Amino acid sequence: KDYFSEYNCLYRGIGGDDTFRMYERLDVSLYQVKPKIVVLCIGGNNIYTMFENYIDIIISISKNLPDTKVIIHSIYPTNKSFIERNTVIPDINIRIKNIVNAYNYIYVDTHSKMVDNNNSFNLLYTDDGAHPNLDGYKIIVETIKPYIDECLK
Repeated sequence: KDYFSEYNCLYRGIGGDDTFRMYERLDVSLYQVKPKIVVLCIGGNNIYTMFENYIDIIISISKNLPDTKVIIHSIYPTNKSFIERNTVIPDINIRIKNIVNAYNYIYVDTHSKMVDNNNSFNLLYTDDGAHPNLDGYKIIVETIKPYIDECLK
């Protein structure tokens, strides 16, 4: 409500969730709701195993919600105790973009908005090195909103 008050939206993210648990709850979280638009940023919590079922999630959404617009944004950079993940995140984001393009969904690069000069999560936008803080979410919202508005036209 703080970020998307002009839209009728539901937040379906669960702290600590990974792609495996998300896949298990797609029916309740998405299909029963039948949204016009789905915005996803998934995989950060199981970054090294996320592609074991990432495509299954995308295929399932495309089959069950064929008229729904899907916006998928990149994995965020990391910092602090998570900084080693930055070695794989750029390649992961390329893979995500390729999958998104294959399904004619919309890919949004939020990663590049969050990095500092060292390609780490800019400490202005994170407190723990893995999750956006209030300022980080503002950047994400500014980046994603134009895509949402375009989908609603």
